[in-house]
Amino acid sequence: MNMDDLEYTLDEDAKKLNLKNKWPSKAKIIIGILIAIIILQIIGFILYIIFKPSNEQKENKNENNQENTDYDYSYFSIKYLNISYTDKTIINSFKKDGIHYNETMGEINDGKDYIKSNRNIYDLYIPYKSTQKKKEYNQIILYIHGGGWTKGSKEELDSLCEINLIQGYITANMGYTLISAEYKEYNPSVFRILDEITACIQSIKNILKKEGFNINKLELAIGGASAGGHLSLLYAYSMKNSPIPIKFIIDFVGPVTLDPEHFLKVKNQDEPLNNIDINDIENAKKDNKIEYLFENDTNSVIYMNYLYGNKYSDDELNEMIVNGRLDKNNEKYKKMFNVVINGYPIHFVKSNNIPAICVYGGRDQLIGIDHYAYLKSINEEYGKKLYLIYSRFANHNVFQIDGNPNINLIREIYAQINNFSKLYFTSY
Repeated sequence: MNMDDLEYTLDEDAKKLNLKNKWPSKAKIIIGILIAIIILQIIGFILYIIFKPSNEQKENKNENNQENTDYDYSYFSIKYLNISYTDKTIINSFKKDGIHYNETMGEINDGKDYIKSNRNIYDLYIPYKSTQKKKEYNQIILYIHGGGWTKGSKEELDSLCEINLIQGYITANMGYTLISAEYKEYNPSVFRILDEITACIQSIKNILKKEGFNINKLELAIGGASAGGHLSLLYAYSMKNSPIPIKFIIDFVGPVTLDPEHFLKVKNQDEPLNNIDINDIENAKKDNKIEYLFENDTNSVIYMNYLYGNKYSDDELNEMIVNGRLDKNNEKYKKMFNVVINGYPIHFVKSNNIPAICVYGGRDQLIGIDHYAYLKSINEEYGKKLYLIYSRFANHNVFQIDGNPNINLIREIYAQINNFSKLYFTSY
């Protein structure tokens, strides 16, 4: 073997040797990586066990992620906006197999459950996000808007909800199916609205349960303005088994009856009564300071028909009026009255002693000044639990006087809501 052959052999052997040395090196790297991954997984598992988050921490994390939902929220509250309080139907409790069945109510009792309308929504304002606060606060105020049962929207009461929210109350404002031609296919009436209120309260209860509140301690105040005040009084006085117990009512200028005899006003709007208790009303009548609010009874009959569900035509309603006044002997009126009396809060007050804050104005040109007095006069035993906030120079919009905010009355309203809360919310 010459030198050239030797160099060639050594060269080839060297190449083979290098190849053999490289393969074991890669294998070691791969094995090392796998071992490192296993070690990291073990360490991660140990750290998870040590620092595992509690259920409360999970709840707080979910609450901090509210901005990822469709709901509005602030640093101290959560707002569920435009929530539907029913999936498909509203249960009709006035039909023959319902709990509010009344033989005199005819087709309203015989009706089916109500089809959902686009008005069956509400907003819910929850003041505290922390679990601890949810355990401490259980008071809810539900507001119902006005508009003569034929118009209006829940947004009208946003400011009330916002202020009560800041005060620490869970608040809600609900929409309902209007008693108008637009919603005729949904069979609207005051009785449907009562069932919608029940559905709304149940939905509020369901959401608060998901939010971590103790639903067994929830308590409700129900209130509203004008038609909403009427609905609040009627629901609290007449409906059985509210999903959340009702502790008191907040009535802003709500009519308690539609009997035209109780739609009264002072003759001189520049000199409204100092008070509208029953004695003040009677003395003003004797002194000829009071007159009927409307020139004829047509408005009262129209309102009655609204509650009934607009079952009568204009011509049929006109038959009930003689010389501008209601003919109570008219057969059509008698039939309607047998139904609509079940839509009068005054009809149920004797059998119910739920306390109420009542707010009325001395210049009211829509429902007049007699409704609080009539409500109280039914029975003084129950009247003791009616607290009157009377704004002498306010019209039907008691929150304003001559176009300016009625600051003193607004302050009084919120002060009395707090007072009633301390008196009648047992978990305050």
